[in-house]
Amino acid sequence: MSTISLVQPDEPLRIQKILIFPYPDLKRLWFRMQLQAQPNQQPNIDIDVAAVDGPAGNSLAFVAYDDTYLDATIHLKEPHPGSLYQCVVDLSLGLPPDMEHVEQVKFEFPLEFRDAENGADGFGYDCPDPVSA
Repeated sequence: MSTISLVQPDEPLRIQKILIFPYPDLKRLWFRMQLQAQPNQQPNIDIDVAAVDGPAGNSLAFVAYDDTYLDATIHLKEPHPGSLYQCVVDLSLGLPPDMEHVEQVKFEFPLEFRDAENGADGFGYDCPDPVSA
């Protein structure tokens, strides 16, 4: 995953990339996300991961997140190896009742081990660049 070197004030706040690497035990997910930075904007980030046809997985929430890179471990409550899971990430600004929705990204992935240390590809979402789109 590449990194952002500078804030780009002419580009909107958005999710650039998301990568998920299930750990070997398939009970935990290594979650990585990169944001397009904006001066003086600290987004709220809500992450939900659950089996498509099964029980809830887990969720994480960050309020006024102040970095362009997020690295977290998500623990699954009742993992179902080989099952299809869905990741939903919501980006917003502010607090209720004045919260502004910025973006939502959804994608599905199988719960299968991916060895990031040996160069295996993770599951994820590589958002298109709005300049080239």
